[in-house]
Amino acid sequence: MAFVAGSTAGVTTVEFEPGLVRDIHEFFERLIPEQRDYFHHATWGDDNGSSHLRAAPLKPSLTIPFRDGQLMTGTWQQIVPVHEPCSKILRRPVGLDERADLSVLGNFVSGAFTPVLYKHSKNLDLVDVISVGVDKMQRNFDPLKQQIDTWKTGTLIDDQAKVIIYEAFVEQRLPTRLLPWVHQNYFEPTYEAFAPRTLWSLSNAFTSAFKKLTPVRQFQLTAKLGTYLQNC
Repeated sequence: MAFVAGSTAGVTTVEFEPGLVRDIHEFFERLIPEQRDYFHHATWGDDNGSSHLRAAPLKPSLTIPFRDGQLMTGTWQQIVPVHEPCSKILRRPVGLDERADLSVLGNFVSGAFTPVLYKHSKNLDLVDVISVGVDKMQRNFDPLKQQIDTWKTGTLIDDQAKVIIYEAFVEQRLPTRLLPWVHQNYFEPTYEAFAPRTLWSLSNAFTSAFKKLTPVRQFQLTAKLGTYLQNC
């Protein structure tokens, strides 16, 4: 099995050659233009709605059969992860018999391919696995929704927001180069949904600024930020 993590990424099989790579880029741009205003942008205050839509037709995983320890792929068939935005595609195909960083043109996706053979999964019950996963999602959804509602209703005065921003960069040691972006995102928001002076808007100001970092670093700081804001 090949699996790629991320809601703006997918994996497919193609003939991996420069012409087809360019064709894929142009296909996605014609079908789902990057420079459009998508509803998703207003939800989180980011600008990657096209990335999610482009990844939607792709699959996050592929199951490829083996025979005598060899992949049963066609002569010109390579397994290729595709990572958005801009339908970025790997410089080279990746085989299931290796672990490889998904380094893509200017982007980094945290993940690797690992072979999953019958001996590893013969006792696996997918119904049980999926049931446990759905149960965890349902149990965690209500607390998350309550937290967001609380952040949306609590008003911050500007001095409070400035103190929270300052302490976040000093105590949490966030990259100081992001400070001007957080300040601008909060006090001059791009989207009307984040105009109210609330902890929710402030959280969005931070996470929007984090998108200037690599995805791995972005996820690390977002987790740290959530813990910090819960104590504010």
